[in-house]
Amino acid sequence: MQVEGSELFHALCLLIEDSNKQSIRGIRNYNPDQLQDVLVCIRNLKENQTDDFFNEDALRRFILNLWEDHYTGVESVTDMAAILEDRITNRKYSVYDVFLPISGVVITKNLKVGALEFMTSDEWRQNFAKLCKQFDIKETEKEFFDDSLQVPVIKIQVSAFYLKEAITIAISSAQVIVNYLTVKTGNIRKSSYLFQVNTITEIQHLYALAIGHYDGYHRVDQPQKQLLPYKDFVKTITQTDSLLKSLKLISKKIANRTPLTKSEVNLRTALDKQATAYLDMDNQQKITLLIAGMEALLEQPPREVREGIGNQLVHGIVMLLEKHQTHAELEDLNTIEENINELYNIRSRILHGDNVYVFKSGLQILDRYLTAIIDEVADNFNKFNTDEGVASAVKVLRDTKKD
Repeated sequence: MQVEGSELFHALCLLIEDSNKQSIRGIRNYNPDQLQDVLVCIRNLKENQTDDFFNEDALRRFILNLWEDHYTGVESVTDMAAILEDRITNRKYSVYDVFLPISGVVITKNLKVGALEFMTSDEWRQNFAKLCKQFDIKETEKEFFDDSLQVPVIKIQVSAFYLKEAITIAISSAQVIVNYLTVKTGNIRKSSYLFQVNTITEIQHLYALAIGHYDGYHRVDQPQKQLLPYKDFVKTITQTDSLLKSLKLISKKIANRTPLTKSEVNLRTALDKQATAYLDMDNQQKITLLIAGMEALLEQPPREVREGIGNQLVHGIVMLLEKHQTHAELEDLNTIEENINELYNIRSRILHGDNVYVFKSGLQILDRYLTAIIDEVADNFNKFNTDEGVASAVKVLRDTKKD
């Protein structure tokens, strides 16, 4: 195939032409060697020689996801190559509006929390109707979304190079607040659907992607025990406690593509483990997740035996709780240390395959400890928020106390 244009354009044409022959049933296949030729052409561009974004793995994702975003099946090889070449050489963020339906909560008024916007189901239906008209969605396709249109959504606007990157950023941003709500209420859940529309580029259809199933539609029923009234929802989401302030900051940084500090990653991961434990029905999994939350916050690798956690983890926990005032039901420090060691030992036996019965009372104790630790860190997050992580800040405080 003879084409005019740049070396990059020629390499893209060869890649696309060969891929069109290989790809069947909507599955995109490509020749790795030809993709490598494209990567070499991009690296040879003078303006890209020192661009860290264009490492090999990032380039591969960038090219293939741009291809997926823009390919509708009617573009000629040269037209598709021109689109990709333009996006590669003039790489700019596109603005994406991502809609994440949630269940378990009643929302009657629009509410903004950091980078997130909570929208009523009526607002979501109106937005959806406009999108269907704009992108000429067929009636049969609309029916797939009927269930999700009955619930409110979290709307996140993000900038990204391509669709899947936008989805990843939006999910990560919303997940922080969703986890917080789940822990506070035990009731908030994401829907199994994620709706995304690119409002800038030439995409001519509405994307509907299931969380964790980016290659197509996927339906998962998530029954709710009860709905949280709007008044209680607002009370929870608008309170000014330090934890929520920290989470708003983390969520906004994710949406704005600002790197998180190690301490922010610690806090986010701990809350994720705790929220997952709330939704898990297996008590053995619950205790594993709750302890993993403690380990994540204090950066302790999993240990197999009681002695392994020894001084560092237990003493770090005890130190954090030493002056904790918000949980009056906490036991004295010696009892806390004994309880954590015992519960950690139970977790280790479970990981070794023992059939251990986990009492709910033990889970409640562990959950209270993890909640207290999270609250204590978030209460003065500036003191703990460093690039070295929460564990490093705790160590500094412990060494200072010794002096």
